[in-house]
Formats: sequence, C-alpha cells, structure tokens
Amino acid sequence: MKFVLYAAALVAAVIDTHAATAATLSEIYGFAGGPDGLYPASIQVNAKAIFGTTLRGGTAGLGTVFRIDRATGMKTTLHSFGGGADGSNPSGAVVLSGGFLYGTTSAGGTGGDDRGTLYRVSLSTGAETVLYSFGFAGGEMPQGGVTRAGSALYGTTSMGGAGTGRGTVFRYDLTTGIESMFHAFAGIADANDSISSLLAYKGALYGTSIGGGSLNYGTVFRVALGTGAETVLHSFTGPDGRNLQAPLTAYAGLLYGTTVQGGGSDLGVLFSMDPVSGTAATLITFGSNTAGASPTGRLVYANGGLYGTTALGGGGSGLAFRLNLADSTETPVLSFPPGTEAFGLVYSSGSFLGIDFVGGSASSGSIFQLVP
Repeated sequence: MKFVLYAAALVAAVIDTHAATAATLSEIYGFAGGPDGLYPASIQVNAKAIFGTTLRGGTAGLGTVFRIDRATGMKTTLHSFGGGADGSNPSGAVVLSGGFLYGTTSAGGTGGDDRGTLYRVSLSTGAETVLYSFGFAGGEMPQGGVTRAGSALYGTTSMGGAGTGRGTVFRYDLTTGIESMFHAFAGIADANDSISSLLAYKGALYGTSIGGGSLNYGTVFRVALGTGAETVLHSFTGPDGRNLQAPLTAYAGLLYGTTVQGGGSDLGVLFSMDPVSGTAATLITFGSNTAGASPTGRLVYANGGLYGTTALGGGGSGLAFRLNLADSTETPVLSFPPGTEAFGLVYSSGSFLGIDFVGGSASSGSIFQLVP
C-alpha cells in the first residue's frame, strides 16, 4: 500500500471568488494495473473492509472483485473475471448482503450473447456464481449495477428489451433465484439509456436516464415496486439540465441529483425534485457563479449538506464540493490533483471514501479518503 497526502487549502479555478475549505486527501490503495486490477468502478464499505470492482485488470484483464482491509490497507483480489460465461467488465453499484457481494458485468454471459451478467461473489471464499445472463429480449448491457429493496435486487439495462430495445428495469428475487424484466422502456418519449443505479425510496424505485423525455435530454423516472408501473417524473429541457448519468439521493422528503450538461453554461446542474409531482428546482448551475463543472457520481449527505464531485474545475481535474442545504450555497471542499477522475463518494466514520478512476500512485486508479 502506498500512502500519499495532499495539502488541501486549494483554490478552485473556475470562479476565483470561491476558495476551498481546509481538507485532506489521502490514497488508501493505488491499483498497479495488470493482475492487480485497473480502473476501479464501484465500492461498498462495512466496518472492517472496502469491497469493490475494477473494470479491467485481473488475470484475464477483464475486471476484478477486490477487498481492502480498513485497518491495514491490505488488498485482496477475490475474483478475476474470465470472460465468456463468467462475464467481463463489472460496472455500476454493488450490494453487500448475507456474506455475498452482488453486481453486474456489462459484457459476457452464456450462449455467446456477450450482453452482461448478474453475479455474486462470496466474501469469505471469493467463489463467484453467475446468477443470470442477459439477452436482448430481457435487456442487455447493465451498467448501473444493482440496488436492494426488500428480498430482491433491482437494476437497469442500457439497451435491449422487448419492442424498442431502449433498455429495461430488471428484478432478481433473492429467495427464489428468479430474474424477470420489471419494465421495458417504451421509446424516445419514455426514459431510455439508463446507466445509473436505482434509488429505492418509499415504495418505489427512482432512476435517471441519459436520453428520453420530451426533448430526448434525459429524465427522472419512477417505477412502483408493487406493480412495475413506470412514470416519467420529469423531462429535462436543457436550461434545467441534460444528460443524467448519476444516481439520485433522497433526503428530507426530496430527491437530489445532477446532470453532466445543461444549465446556462452547459456544464451541468444540481437539482432537487419532489418525488410525487416531479417538480424540479435548480440549486446549482455549474460553471456560472460557482466552482467546478460537469458533476459526477451520487451526492452524499453528511453534516447538514450534500457532498459531490465534478470532473472539471479546481486545478483542472475537478473538485469535491458541498451544498449547504440551509441556504443552497455551494462551497468547494478540495481541488483534486492533476490526472484525477474522482467519483463514487461514500460517507463513513467522519470521512469520505471515493474512487479515482484513472489516477493514483500508478495511474491505474485508486481508492482515496477525503476528510473535510
């Protein structure tokens, strides 16, 4: 393990009137590429360890599942994907449940379809089981991973589905082991091309899509857990954002999310939304009287605010920011070092853990800790 500490009283470069507050950034583990893993894609944490996936690397170069001991920083590769029926290129959110890690691969599967898999890996032995191989009719290329609600896992596919082929919402029953297509997106006006994980909230699943909606600029959609009935809650129009790639966050009765583009400078927005009516309010327009641009990853609540990351701004490689929910003001927390591509914050024990997709000590990606 290599430990790198970056000073943190950094100044955001997008708007010079916003100075970053004191924070520290440290590398917990830097991937070495090759068999060690390359391009971390997701993480989940418990009290003892960080579990996650890399998009590539491993013995076959097709991705890994890993464990990092939080006390020692020691990293263990639990599984290397082999391609074909085993699946390849794990992506999207993972779920820890009952001694297993559940996730999806965007490629591989049985029958030579190469359309992705749903898998589980034993946390104690590293043994991997492919639970389902996707095909066109039921959806293909899951990229958002899985979310647990009750006794089932739910996720989206970015393509496939009966009829239009614009993606699906799928369900996997953990008790019976049966997978089913929960909803097939209906076409351009409907949500389509969803690559983010779903949010389970008050009896429904909420998601975002890159395309679809009245102008094909993306949507927020809701799927009822009881019936699978889907509703497009909001169609984005450009000034209120476009191109939604990050999952939603729920807090105090509202949904919060970001768009990669749109807004006055076309550099993304942060919005709140009523989960019943779909009424949206723009809280931050990035690149216009604010620090940072092109927000990435899920927003995380901590200490009265929402924290997130941007791909641009800061020193050029983006920054971590905080939205104060009391007055909707934004404050830069830390500018990331050159070569960083940060996302995937998780709050744990007073600090944030996150993913640097391409940076780190070996430029193969890393897991970092951010203490605001």
